[in-house]
Amino acid sequence: MLNRNVLIVEDESIIAESLKRRLSKFGYEVVGIAMTGEEAIEMAAEKHPDLILMDIQLRGKMDGVEAANHIYSTFKIPVIFITAHTDSTTIERAKVTEPFGYLPKPIKATELQTTIEVALFKSQQEQKRRNHTQLLEIALSSLRHAVIALDKHAKILFLNSFAEETLSITQSTFIDHHLSELFLINNLSCLEEPLENILEKFQPLTDKQYHLKLTTKNASSLSFSAQV
Repeated sequence: MLNRNVLIVEDESIIAESLKRRLSKFGYEVVGIAMTGEEAIEMAAEKHPDLILMDIQLRGKMDGVEAANHIYSTFKIPVIFITAHTDSTTIERAKVTEPFGYLPKPIKATELQTTIEVALFKSQQEQKRRNHTQLLEIALSSLRHAVIALDKHAKILFLNSFAEETLSITQSTFIDHHLSELFLINNLSCLEEPLENILEKFQPLTDKQYHLKLTTKNASSLSFSAQV
């Protein structure tokens, strides 16, 4: 197993030291112990650990859920929650931050190691997907054709720079918005069935191509080729 760096965020020093000993025994390197959410954010920025074990109930104004949300959104460091509080309200708050694991106290050694290994593997896979997406976006951005990528619900996932120029919009304004917020889509009569139905049963690299004339909200008309 590669030596992985772990940051412990726990305001009870006895528990923190116990976790440190266990992690060292498993072959992980503990890069630090933080006792507040604010300190956890500072240490995450400084140490860039591979994983964070985060207690939810912490001293100070910021609890573990808030700290985890900030850390993952900023640094993409996976977080595993450790807590004695397993009530539904706490769990629902924690779920919003999309944690990579959840360990109730007292923590069992085998569960600790397994949860960490699964979290690290999941984090690696997500990083690979992010890298692939970035490369794809770079390639699509260089095209001198307008490219709009949709999910199966016709929500906009990506607009390349040429599409932004052509439509005089910014990608951030329309990401996760339905296509109908950008175009009047009642003129898609050339499609064999409603757009959402086509996207719902989408199969990559089909040979169906449609030539569409879409009208934007500002009444401009644009011609597009749609591959579905």
